[in-house]
Amino acid sequence: GEASRLMDQFSVTEARTAIACPRIFYFDERRFRESKVRSKRVTRIWTSTIGEVVPSGSLFHQTVERFNATALRAEGLRQAMVDVSKRPIADPVEHVWEAAMRFLNANVLPIKVTKQTAAQQAAFVRAVHQYVRELAEVMVYSVRAGRGVEETLSEFFGDSRKRVDVTFYVGSDGQPIRVRGSLDYIYFDYRHQRHRVIDFKLQRPDAVSKDLLQTTLYSLMHHQQHGTSPDAAVMYLHPERQVVDQSWAQVSQNQTKVYD
Repeated sequence: GEASRLMDQFSVTEARTAIACPRIFYFDERRFRESKVRSKRVTRIWTSTIGEVVPSGSLFHQTVERFNATALRAEGLRQAMVDVSKRPIADPVEHVWEAAMRFLNANVLPIKVTKQTAAQQAAFVRAVHQYVRELAEVMVYSVRAGRGVEETLSEFFGDSRKRVDVTFYVGSDGQPIRVRGSLDYIYFDYRHQRHRVIDFKLQRPDAVSKDLLQTTLYSLMHHQQHGTSPDAAVMYLHPERQVVDQSWAQVSQNQTKVYD
């Protein structure tokens, strides 16, 4: 009703801007309210790429979205997972990775890259390869730990719990703030026996603390909505793989920073 209509509503990306620079967030919100347009424009200020070759973020996320939306139909990937679950394989991660990449190359990658330089295309391919390899490693560990192939594939490519929509009550007067977003991945990591929210980033880690704070927001939202108590992780894919983790105990302990 009226209370819902008046409630402040934000995306996680907007919250990320507020975390990085409250003043820019204020001007974004003021411009939106004064112009009366239907959609908000979010100023992104946390990417610093001067002097280095960085793959296209939009191209990367288009590729990831198409892969995640179609991977359940990848029979070669499914068979590779069955192979890993039933017989010894010298390098099971490589086996699954190759099957996933064959499907991705044939069905997903024909996306226009004509505006990318050769160096950008090479950086893009490296980022995609690293992304798929990380998925392959976790999925192999899952089936080796006894989880079924179909369950594992469904968890990674068919989990509807990636979208989160949560209302937090913050401040001394318990002001309701609704935040919505979509996680890159939420899965049960058998390596650590815990749920894990992971956010993939292309750019080099110039703002690790703020990137991790954004991911802890996802963790808090997912826990409030589904009771998963997930660890939070940020993985940087370019120019090299780097992972920054925070346990659920740390997320819970620092939740007041997010609320602030």
